[in-house]
Amino acid sequence: MCDIYFFNVGVNSKSASRGLISPIIPDANRFELVPIPEEEENPKIKEALKKKGFDVGNYTGDLYTYKNIFNKNDYPEEIGNVLEKITSKYGDIPVHFDPDFTNFTFGGVADNKEKSEIDNSISCIQPGDYLFFWAGLTPCSSERHSPNYRQADFYFVGYFVIEKRVKLSEFKQDARLKGNAHVRLYKVLCKYFDSKLPDIENLENYLSLDILIGDKQKSKKFNKAIPFDPFGEKELGDILKDANGNLIRDKLGISNRKKSIIGSNFRCNRRVFQGNEAADFLKYICKWLDK
Repeated sequence: MCDIYFFNVGVNSKSASRGLISPIIPDANRFELVPIPEEEENPKIKEALKKKGFDVGNYTGDLYTYKNIFNKNDYPEEIGNVLEKITSKYGDIPVHFDPDFTNFTFGGVADNKEKSEIDNSISCIQPGDYLFFWAGLTPCSSERHSPNYRQADFYFVGYFVIEKRVKLSEFKQDARLKGNAHVRLYKVLCKYFDSKLPDIENLENYLSLDILIGDKQKSKKFNKAIPFDPFGEKELGDILKDANGNLIRDKLGISNRKKSIIGSNFRCNRRVFQGNEAADFLKYICKWLDK
């Protein structure tokens, strides 16, 4: 049986302070996932690179930007209004467009020799496993007032069924990796430093990461977001546990802050389900997909 991993993606509370949110239309659950600025992905390394003369902000022609990934006319009015504000204010900022739901690629971190159960590693993930991506989505409306991130809730936005994994430096093995955000940055770095990368702490590990490739026939981005709510959704509440095997919904008696409970337990990407519980979770997802 497959294993199921949860990965948190998209803009967060830090980004929301700048007006960057992932919008969702209440009731309809139509949404768009807005990626974080590239500088916020592993910011310590990005800051160290800047001290060496490399600033990701100078490479808008080589990296993704909000302007070239979003067109408000591709969305319902409510979502389009939010994206228009983002692109008008931050359109030329390079963004970390990962996962890529067009080619189904996702970059993680370097292989972890200890293969800890709770870390930011993807070292344990194998072909056939599932990566479920979840995000904070903020309600929006056709009115042009600014959505409030404090009203955001957590949702599953899509998943990959893993086909294979490829080292970042070996990206030429598969044409689907051409558009991956990590690959684009890697190519720019090699060009800037003439393939002689600077001595920066953790840079070597960062650039030795694996890129995961999803099976294009089995992976998907949801048209409608699926609630990540073990407190309100009984089927999910019956099986969702913390790293110590305790049901997440039982923690509500300790803290009434539902979002903080979910965030603290799943912000760190990890394996969540195996065996029969993995099958039960997939049934929960299928129930929503059938609606």
